[in-house]
Amino acid sequence: MATGSAINATLFATARQMRDLAKARELPVRLDRELNGLPVGALALLTVLGSVFAMLPGILEVLAFGSATFLAVFALVNHLAARTAETRTARMLAHIGSAACVAAIAALGFELFEHDQPALMLIGFCVLSVVVARRIFIHTRKDPTPT
Repeated sequence: MATGSAINATLFATARQMRDLAKARELPVRLDRELNGLPVGALALLTVLGSVFAMLPGILEVLAFGSATFLAVFALVNHLAARTAETRTARMLAHIGSAACVAAIAALGFELFEHDQPALMLIGFCVLSVVVARRIFIHTRKDPTPT
């Protein structure tokens, strides 16, 4: 029940964040659709993506992808914290945190390269897909706001 609760909370929090990003025109506007206050556009996309990942032959690929994603987010958050830190100590700690996350991603990549290349290829495919989709979105949206 705890796992189900955590998945549910993550799903709805992520869907609401996607809806907000779509309203800010950082994601396609179709993702900001709501029904009775629920972000149904984002929930539909997350459901499809979750179903695709659930059909993978092993759990290791999903775990590796999740670990790499969280590490990348933490690296970015630490980098942004370093850029906005008011003291030298805070800036240094944030840089160390960001570097540690990048090192952990590299270690994960090396480990997967040695022991589970399909998982590494899946992560690479997902990253490439997100980068390509973002580039396409930026170049095709009607508002030419630079990002």
